[in-house]
Amino acid sequence: MVPFFLNTLGSVAYALIPLATSLSSYLDLLISCINIAVSRFLTIDIHSNQVKKANITFNTALFGTLVILIILIPVAGIFACFSPDIFSVGDLLHNQVVIFFGLILASALITTWSGNFLTTLTAYNRFDYKNYVNIIRLGTQIILILVLFAFFEPALIFIGLAYFIASIIGLGTAYYYSRKTAIILTISPKLASFKRFKEVAGLAIWEATNSLSWYLVVGVALIIVNILFGAEAQTRYSFVTTWFGFILAMSGLLIPLFVPMIYNYYAKRDIEGMVIFSAFATKCMGIFLALPIALLCIFSPQIMTVWVGAEYADLAPLVWLVITPLIIKVQQSCLTAITTAYLKVHIKALIGIGLGIINIILACTLPFVFDMGVYGVAIAGAVTLFVMTGIVEPFYDAYLVHKSPMVFLKPMLISVCCFCILSVSGLIISNIFQIQSIIAVIVVSVVISIIYLFIVLKCLFSEEEKNMIRSCFPKSLGHFIPKWIL
Repeated sequence: MVPFFLNTLGSVAYALIPLATSLSSYLDLLISCINIAVSRFLTIDIHSNQVKKANITFNTALFGTLVILIILIPVAGIFACFSPDIFSVGDLLHNQVVIFFGLILASALITTWSGNFLTTLTAYNRFDYKNYVNIIRLGTQIILILVLFAFFEPALIFIGLAYFIASIIGLGTAYYYSRKTAIILTISPKLASFKRFKEVAGLAIWEATNSLSWYLVVGVALIIVNILFGAEAQTRYSFVTTWFGFILAMSGLLIPLFVPMIYNYYAKRDIEGMVIFSAFATKCMGIFLALPIALLCIFSPQIMTVWVGAEYADLAPLVWLVITPLIIKVQQSCLTAITTAYLKVHIKALIGIGLGIINIILACTLPFVFDMGVYGVAIAGAVTLFVMTGIVEPFYDAYLVHKSPMVFLKPMLISVCCFCILSVSGLIISNIFQIQSIIAVIVVSVVISIIYLFIVLKCLFSEEEKNMIRSCFPKSLGHFIPKWIL
């Protein structure tokens, strides 16, 4: 969609799309974190066969977040009205920008409230249904944009309208699958409990603080670049952050699979099993995602050229700076459920806020002190993200389960080594064979992937771990995987 938006709207108007969607994540931060907290309590309630308690938890979250959503509506409206005065919007019409931001923020609130129904799917491990909801919502969003652009003049307002309508359809779909799956749960405001809300809200507030620290480290980059360097620079930077989000989305397909398992181990007080499973999940995520991260960095000039044009191929160094820290981030994400299960999010959240403030200070000073431009913003984010996810969080998680930090750091180090070997090998191959065309990139990437996966499955996983990986595949697919591979 990015090349399509660039060709139809121009770079200045396009810059507002990732900016608006990034800002909307701040507005729905609290509700999203309440959903995270609800998932923890609801999963434990259901796996403990406490039906009455599960109903209280679900309805408390559903109607509690509805009240919060109603309170946030005027806040979103005020922000939308002043958005043209806050950001660099070029020659775009004032009213068009206001309506666009208003629709995007409204869709974000609706989508996050629909998360209440998705928590029930998480509790029952029905991630197929969760993906159906996302597919329908995103598919509707894209189809509506294409239709509206085809019948009317391309405009930001139509993108906002597509997001808004898709969020309503997504809410309806989430409700349908929730009712289909969680038949033991009933919707009634009478079941909402202020006492339960205090328990959920207590965890949610610290989850929100922890999530805010993540946004202060990563999410502020586009805002800072827009304010310091203008819309054109922010457009270029957003191309790189799009791939950052793509890798996170890939990991987001897998990480939710681990969360209910960790809560299940905790509910049974099987801490040893929880540690072994968490370390295994960390190892798998790192080793397998090291491959796409490395390939994306190695062939970033060719990918940028085909995707948005040869004039953006010079963004390759920025891709390395922004994308590389994800190798640690995606692994650490497998461990976040531990602090939530223990209700010990506050320490990590406070440290994260401190690191987020440091990141903002560095991002605003490095570009000028050392004349780095937008690269200063990227370096600030990379350093603080590494400290947060590679040092603070794994050490704290190990402390909670009374284990040595190496129990989580070892799989992280293995993955970093895999990434480094892949990167060096790929750069050597790329330079020797002078790979330029996208066809050559695809062929070389496939060859590297086959060799890499064969080696890591043979050398880095035990037979027990291979069986665990094989069990994750559908039985119909598992029959086609040779034993000598997995």
